[in-house]
This record gives sequence, structure tokens and C-alpha cells, in this order.
Amino acid sequence: MNKKEHDKLPQGWELTTIGSIGKYINGKAFKKSDWKKIGKPIIRIQNLTKSSTTLHRYPKPVENKYLIHDGDLLISWSATLGVYVYRGEEAILNQHIFKVQTFINKNFLFYLMIAFLFSLKEKVHGTGMQHITKGKFEQSKIPLAPEQEQIRIVNKIEELFSQLDAGVESLKRAQVNLKRYRQSVLQEAFSGELTSEWREQHQGELEPASKLLERIRFERRAHWQAELRAKGKDVAKYKYQEQEVPDTSKLPVLPQGWGWTRLENFTKLNNGINFTKDQKGNIGFLTVDVLNMYNKNVYIDIKNLYRVNKKIKEEMQLKFGDVLFVRSSVKREGVAYPSAFKKSREPVTFCGFIIRARILTENILPEYLTYYARKANVRAELISNASQVTITNITQSSLGKLIIPIAPTEEQKQIINKTDNLLSLADNIDNNINIAIRRSDLTRQSILKKAFRGKLVPHDPSDEPASELLKRIQKEREKVKQ
Repeated sequence: MNKKEHDKLPQGWELTTIGSIGKYINGKAFKKSDWKKIGKPIIRIQNLTKSSTTLHRYPKPVENKYLIHDGDLLISWSATLGVYVYRGEEAILNQHIFKVQTFINKNFLFYLMIAFLFSLKEKVHGTGMQHITKGKFEQSKIPLAPEQEQIRIVNKIEELFSQLDAGVESLKRAQVNLKRYRQSVLQEAFSGELTSEWREQHQGELEPASKLLERIRFERRAHWQAELRAKGKDVAKYKYQEQEVPDTSKLPVLPQGWGWTRLENFTKLNNGINFTKDQKGNIGFLTVDVLNMYNKNVYIDIKNLYRVNKKIKEEMQLKFGDVLFVRSSVKREGVAYPSAFKKSREPVTFCGFIIRARILTENILPEYLTYYARKANVRAELISNASQVTITNITQSSLGKLIIPIAPTEEQKQIINKTDNLLSLADNIDNNINIAIRRSDLTRQSILKKAFRGKLVPHDPSDEPASELLKRIQKEREKVKQ
């Protein structure tokens, strides 16, 4: 806060330093070798931001100044700027986090620090700086309200924030319902319910799936023969492995004209390319990574592809209609997630953490396959078939065994169109909800700005001025030093 802003402060307020209203104790510096599985928990920034659930411990005694208890006020000042109220058992504070011993209303200081750090982030936005030294932090100027007004400000902030919390909670419940809605659309799509009326209107016009699957069997064999001849091999010397007919006795009854088959019966599966760190950069082939796969849209996000400086064979370049599946995922729920490849202005390949399913027939559409593999029960089946060590992996063999309901090609087109339209409506609603949630964050910031400019609650002339509070704090600190 500068002098101009100070001059605008209400009567009874004071401009002071952060250091004058609290004591800020940095946490203990640990080495990785100090981390154990027994002892008091070590609270790191990751634990406060909830970006990590890993909790390391330390079995040896430490100075009391490093210990924190439930309700303590903490401020992270390096890499991540944030204010937190610690909740949990007695623990040891890691370095780059201050434990605050406050000399004023703790809740007032909590909200004041949120506002201060937000203004600091605004000033350094775009510079990449997320760090403030203890000296500069303690010398930073902040507005201080009279003690009684601090209580009124905290009460008003919490009242308004509670209203915002209730609104955001309602919006998040709506998002959960949208997830259910999306799955109900996919369920109806692949049970035949979504296109039942259309199917009734075109009864007798559609080629049944039995004929479609027979043609697919023929196309698959022809593809196998063509591959052998392309390699200069004599087809007569090789034995063709016939398609495995899936056991459908325990599967749902399909609409008339539909049929079941396995993914491996109409696709060729390949793992993506492997490369070194040195080959990854801004030169070479555009490459689809796992992070490009998780798109609400049925297609892969090709806006943010990296490049691999490596010669890529034509067979490892993606074609329109290829469907990719995540082969390896750090998060178990991410494995086997599918997205279809649409098109790109230049050749694109895919990394080794992805499996490509190249559809060998024009009669099964990539969007149809992608939507089916995004169904909740199908995702659960694929995830259950994956193995897990440090990351979760699914093999081509496990993926290829997936049994899929095949509708007539014309009906597939209808399913895709109807699903696209219904899911687009859900996406638009979801986008609006996200905008509303972001607006609530801006409203919180606006409330805090008003609060610490003295414009949120009425002023009481009978309140003891903040200058008197600062004098008392100073006297108390001098007593402690003696």
C-alpha cells in the first residue's frame, strides 16, 4: 500500500509493516535422507496445497519453534505463495513456510495476508517470480484497522464467503450431475435406446451387423495378406489366425441388427515411439503425448504437441480415423482413456505411452469406438485389466479383448450425431459453471480489497484507534526482549 492509499484510509486506521503485527518463524530445513516412515509428520508446501498426499515423517526431537499444532497460521513464501490454517496432529514445519505468532486478531491477519499475497502476485504476474525474502516480507506495508473493527470485518468477510461457498457448492453439485448425464447419454447410445425411433423409421433399410461383421472378417484377412505381400512373403506359407468369437451369453441383449465383436477383430494395435530427452524439443515430428489425450471433445487436442527430432516411419504416422488409447498413466483412472485423431496440417506421430488402434474397415467409425470406450463401465473394465507398479499400464492384448457392440454403419452415424449434440449441450453448461466459479473467486478478491480499504463495514468513532493497538504490541515485544 502506497502513501496515496494510506491517505485514503478511514480514521482510526494505521499503515504499518507486516513485521510489526506478528512474528514469522521459518520451518526446518530437511534433506531427503531425513524423511522416514515414523515420527512426527513433516508439513511441506505440497501438503498444504493438497497437491501431494505423501506425508514424510521425522523421528528425532526438534526445537519447539519448528513444531506446529492444529489451528496454527502458516504462510508459504517460496515457489508457492499462500496462507493456510493448519489442521492436523502436532507436526514439524518444513523450510520455506512461516509459522505465524500473531499480535492481532488471527482471523483478521489470515484474510489480510490473503489480500496482500494476491496483490503481490498481481504485481509480479508474468515475471515468473513466486518468492519473497523474510526481510522484504516483514517490511511490507499493510493497513491495520482498529481492534474492534477487525472483528466486524472478519465477521462480514466470513458471512459473504459463506454465501459464496454455498453457491460454489451448488455449482459443483451441478457438475457432478452433468457427469452422470454424460454417462447416461453414452449408456443410451450403446444400448440402442438413443436411436430406437430412428431405427424404427428405417426398418428393413439397414444392413444387419451380421453381414457387416462378415465383411469385416473378410477385410481383416485381406489386410493380413496385403501386409505379408508388402514384406515380400509368400502368403501360402503362413497360417491365418481366425477371429475369436466372443462369448455373449452374459452380455446385454442388443437391438435387432446389432452384433458383438472384439476390438482386435477390426483394428491393428501398435505402441507409440520411444525417444530420448535430447530428441524432444521444437524440431522434428509433431508428437501426441498422454496429456493431449484427455479432451472432452471426442478428438485429440493437437494444439499443444511437442516435437521429436527422430526419423519416423510412415507406418508410425497417424491417419484420419486412428483411435488412440493411453497405455501408461501415473493415475490409475487415466489408463486406456481413448481419443480419435482427426487431422493435422503436417505429419503427426505418437509417444510410447500410447497405443494406436487403426481401424481396418470403413464400416466402423472412429468416433463410435471412442465414445463406447469412454463409457464408465467400459473404462472400469479396462482399468481393472491394467497392471500397476509405479505407473498403471495396459497391454495391447488386454485392450484387444474388449468386446464392442456393433451397430449398422448408418446407425453409427446417427449415434455419433445425437451423442455429439447432447454432450455439446452438457459441455456448454459445464463451461458456464466454470465461468461462474471463476467469477466467485474474483468476487472474493473484491470483498478482500474493500475490506482492507475500510469500505466493507461501518466505522465506529468510539473504537480505539489502531495506533493504540500498535503501541501496546510494541510494549509487549519490548517486555519479552528484557
